[in-house]
Amino acid sequence: MQFRILNLPWAHRARVEPMARVAATAVPKHLPGLDAVRALAALAVLACHAIQATTVWSPRWMSSGGSPWATPLRSAMEEAGAWGVGIFFVLSGLCIHLPLARKVALGALPEIEPAAYFRRRFRRIYPPHLIALALSAVLATALPLGHFGVHPMISAPTFKQLAAHFLMVHTFVPSAFYSINHVLWTIAVEAHFYLLYPLLLAARRRVGVGTLCVVLLGLSLALRASGRLFAFDDATRLILEKNFPGRFWEWTLGCWLAERIVNRGVEMTPKLRTLLVGLFATYLIALGIRHLLPYGSLWSATLLPPLFALSIAGACGIAAKPGALLVRIGKASYSLYLVHPIALSLALVTLRAAGVTSARLELAIAVPFAFATTFAFFRCVEQHYLAAAVARPAPAVQGVTAV
Repeated sequence: MQFRILNLPWAHRARVEPMARVAATAVPKHLPGLDAVRALAALAVLACHAIQATTVWSPRWMSSGGSPWATPLRSAMEEAGAWGVGIFFVLSGLCIHLPLARKVALGALPEIEPAAYFRRRFRRIYPPHLIALALSAVLATALPLGHFGVHPMISAPTFKQLAAHFLMVHTFVPSAFYSINHVLWTIAVEAHFYLLYPLLLAARRRVGVGTLCVVLLGLSLALRASGRLFAFDDATRLILEKNFPGRFWEWTLGCWLAERIVNRGVEMTPKLRTLLVGLFATYLIALGIRHLLPYGSLWSATLLPPLFALSIAGACGIAAKPGALLVRIGKASYSLYLVHPIALSLALVTLRAAGVTSARLELAIAVPFAFATTFAFFRCVEQHYLAAAVARPAPAVQGVTAV
C-alpha cells in the first residue's frame, strides 16, 4: 500500500490513513544507526586532517624521493573530509525534520513555534561553538604553528575574522572562511540552514519537498556554473559553491528523507556491517567521480547526496546497542568535530618540539589525544548545553511541539 501522508494537501491534513499512522509510530524516537553514521562522518574529517597534518610536514613523506603513496593518500583523505561534510548536511536535515514529519503523519499541523525552535537550536549549537572558537584563537596565537610546519587547522585571528565568526557570517568573507578553526565554516552553514527551516516549511505547505530539492539543486548548479562561466576568482567561487544557497538542497534532501522514512516505517535489523559496506561504497564512488570524471566536483555535488541519503535510510534500521563504540562516538561527534583541529595542533607542536620526526608516531599519539580531548569537551561543555537545550520542552502550537 502506498502511503501519501505528507504529500496530501495541507487543507486535508486531517485525513490521515490508519495504516499511515501505524507507519509513523513504527519509527522510534531514537535511531542509534544515525549515531553510527554521524560517528563515521566525524571520523572521516578527523582522518583527513590528521593525515594532512602529518604528511605536509614530514620530508620522508613529501619529498621528491619520499613515499609514492604520499600524494594519493592525501587526495584520498581530502575526499574523505568532503565525504564526511556531505553526510553531515543530509543527516542534519533528516534529524531536524524527522520529529515534525512524524507528528504531521499522526495528524498534527506542519508548524513550529519559531521562538522555541530558535532558542533550542541556539542553546544546542552556539555556546560549544563559541568556546571552541575562543580556544582555537588563544592556542593559535600562543603556539608556534608555523615554526614547526603544522598544517593550519587553527590560525591566529584578525579582529575582522573574529567578528565574522562571532556573528557566524564568516562564510561570506573570503579571508575569514577557513580562519581560526578550519572546520567552523560548516557550523556556520548549518546555522544558516536552521534559520531557513521555517521558510522551508512555509514553502512545503504549497509544494512537495522533492520539488523543493529539485529547485534548490538547480540553484546550486547555476551558482557553480556561473563561477566557471564568468571566470570568477577562487575566493568568489568558494563563496558561491560552499555557502548555504549552493548546499541547501542537500539539507532539504534530508528533510525529504525524513518524510519517506515516516511514510514507510522502519524495520529494525542488526546489520551494522551492511551499513559500513554501503557507506564505504559511497566513499569509493566519490573518490572515483572526483578524480576520474571531467568536472568531477560538479558531478560530485549532484550525484553524491542522493547516495548519502540512500545509505542514511539504511542506517535508520540499524539496531545498534546504546553502548556500542560508534554510537558513543556519534553522540560526541559535535565535540569531535569542533575540537579535533585544536587537539591535533597542540599534540603535533608538542611532538615536533620534542624532536619526533616519525609521521606514524605522530598519528599514534595525536589521534588518541584528539579522542581524549573530544570526550573531555563533550562531558564538560557539550553535555551541559545539550541538557539546557532539552530541559524545557518547547511549547506546543496547534498540536505540534517545536523540534
